[in-house]
Amino acid sequence: MNTQIIVINNVLNKTLGKSLEEGTIFSGAIEPTFAYDDNNNRTDQINGYKVSLLIPGFSSMFDVKVPHKPNLKAISQVKVINPVIRVYDMRGQIGLSIKADGIEAA
Repeated sequence: MNTQIIVINNVLNKTLGKSLEEGTIFSGAIEPTFAYDDNNNRTDQINGYKVSLLIPGFSSMFDVKVPHKPNLKAISQVKVINPVIRVYDMRGQIGLSIKADGIEAA
């Protein structure tokens, strides 16, 4: 793995991760995520949920993948449980992945 990406991962997990754990705002959007088969074809099997969040101090909306569908009110304060943030390089494009054990009302 690229040394720069390792450093970025460490910084993001300390800064963005702390913001996610301390409280953020649920935008109201929850979408299922689906499993893929060995040929990279999407199946009908739901393997988690993508929850869109607004994080104070950051200008972008972030999607966090969780294993179970949270029961949240739209535009409410939430807490992300055990977030793991990862920056990755996919064919020269930098991506950001955020996964967590869950999201609950703050």
